[in-house]
Amino acid sequence: MAQLQCTAYMDVDLSTSLDHIDNLVHPILTGVSDIAIGSRLMKSSATTRSFKREFISRTYNALLHMYSGAQFSDAQCGFKAIRANTFHALVPQLYDNEWFFDTEMLLLAQYRGYRLTQVPVHWVEDQSSSVHITDTILKDLKGMHRMRRTRKKYTCDRTYLPHLKQQVDALETQRDSSLRGSLVPIALLA
Repeated sequence: MAQLQCTAYMDVDLSTSLDHIDNLVHPILTGVSDIAIGSRLMKSSATTRSFKREFISRTYNALLHMYSGAQFSDAQCGFKAIRANTFHALVPQLYDNEWFFDTEMLLLAQYRGYRLTQVPVHWVEDQSSSVHITDTILKDLKGMHRMRRTRKKYTCDRTYLPHLKQQVDALETQRDSSLRGSLVPIALLA
């Protein structure tokens, strides 16, 4: 069996305790998940931060859930790990190269059906860390709007699926028995 490879990253200010690194990479290295993220918003997380940053984070994640359909609790926690092959599959489709990139990566992974694990973390705000709030909010809202459009590309019309299955089944019965179960060229389904 091939060994799974994992890429992990975290914020440079080390707000997330490194005590959680094993919990972060374990679901990936054991094949349970494709992506693992630290979450400051899980009940068992221990977070120390200002009211302002808490409010902004919770508002951001609530908007992300309502507007973009996020099914994870904390997109902005800078403590993430991803299977190397999953990362390489997603990177060419990422548009953002600023603060929104990891939210975009998580949403795209979710829309494509990758498995995600959330890990509670101990997180302490670095008082010297700063973000240009207004600029970041505007860029994040644009990113959420873009991802809402992207989500529609991955949302199947469920009424079409039975028809597609019938086409695949018909093609399978026509194929040489040694080739049955192999990939069906999409062009033949049109």
